[in-house]
Amino acid sequence: MTEHHDDDTHTDRHGFDTDDELRALLRTADPARTLAPADQAAVSELLEDIMSTDLDARPDTAEATPRRGRTTWLVAAAAATVIAGAAGLALSALDSGSDPAPSAGPSVESSATAPSADAGGATNGATAGTTELTAPTTTPGRCAAPSAPFIAAQQQAFEGTVTAIEGDRVTLQTSEVFTGEVGQTVVVDAPAAAMQSLIQSTQFEVGGTYLVSATDGQVAVCGFSGRADGELQGIYDQAFPR
Repeated sequence: MTEHHDDDTHTDRHGFDTDDELRALLRTADPARTLAPADQAAVSELLEDIMSTDLDARPDTAEATPRRGRTTWLVAAAAATVIAGAAGLALSALDSGSDPAPSAGPSVESSATAPSADAGGATNGATAGTTELTAPTTTPGRCAAPSAPFIAAQQQAFEGTVTAIEGDRVTLQTSEVFTGEVGQTVVVDAPAAAMQSLIQSTQFEVGGTYLVSATDGQVAVCGFSGRADGELQGIYDQAFPR
């Protein structure tokens, strides 16, 4: 039978009177119960040391881990930017699907009249199509000596290779245009009586390379048109310096 007490204390289910016996039990379990109380001045000094210590400081020894400098982070940021840019380009290419990219080259219409290029890829200044010239019906008995000013004043001047001589027609393939509009192919026509004189005066031969000048659609003879060598080549170089 439980005994009732008339005072303010009571016994809990563990048999302890609240609260003195419980405090006494806790004190017996405290491992520091036999230690003397800490000196208040020492406690204050220790607290001050803790609060003033730089937590970011590193030991000044050879084994200390080196801190990453500002350059390291800049390089890392740059690398991340490059990677992000490459990823953006890849996504853009995927989004474009199979649609063809816009071409920066000339359209079909413009390329039809654009200057053509030789086998080496250099533009020779010739236009698409054929230029037709004629030879004078007669060769003057007396001719002025070829000169750079006279040739430079011609409406057309070019270098070409003879590809065919048929009857009263000489066909040349243009390799370089010095002045005027000259087609990729040039055809020189002359009456039968004058053709032989033209061939003899310019020494046209299939496969030969020639310098030709013309005005009003008529080839200049008397030494102003001929093989691309020797003195005539030098005169053309003076007339049309590169």
